[in-house]
Amino acid sequence: MTVFPSFRGWLERYHAGLDALVFDVDGVLLVGARAAPGAAGLLERLGEPCYAGLADIRTTRRLEELADCRAALVGEDAYDWEATINGVINFLIAHPRAPLIVPNPDLYYPGEDRRVHVAAGGVARLIASVCAAYGRALEPLYLGKPYEPIFHHNHGRLELAVGRAVERRRVLMVGDSLDSDVAGARGFGYRSALVLTGATPDARRRGAGPRPDLVFRAL
Repeated sequence: MTVFPSFRGWLERYHAGLDALVFDVDGVLLVGARAAPGAAGLLERLGEPCYAGLADIRTTRRLEELADCRAALVGEDAYDWEATINGVINFLIAHPRAPLIVPNPDLYYPGEDRRVHVAAGGVARLIASVCAAYGRALEPLYLGKPYEPIFHHNHGRLELAVGRAVERRRVLMVGDSLDSDVAGARGFGYRSALVLTGATPDARRRGAGPRPDLVFRAL
């Protein structure tokens, strides 16, 4: 498969065949805390909304308030792993009907130092395995890629914004993960583009797994 040097250069030539673009963040727009090469212009249009707040869900990071919660939500930020994970495990054991919600199922993401960092999906699997060993059956509720809920939500927002139906094959998902971005896009009917700045180095691209429609060295 041809590897194009620049997504932006390809887009300038072939944009007429697309109605919309969907971008992954980590490994595509950001590498660690820094903008990925070519991403600065795109990042100027993005903010940092609290999606839970937009959905009218009250959240807390205070462990002392955990007993009053109805679910545990796994995010990604700097926090005391030992205290938080122990607190969540004991909350889920004490509340057998409470779900563990995981917006991002990825096991890891590439940091600015090019080292692997544990992502929310990895933390969720750890929590689920400890709960299972204790005897508390738990299946995390995955919302993010490659699962369909996030694609359905995104596509609904897209069609609402443009005021018409949008053919899925005219939407291009740009990501860095074969297992989440490419697999999720293909399963939903989007076209897929892989950039080699994040979770998928060039060597892994040649192995087994979902195949993207396009591959780029960078944005």
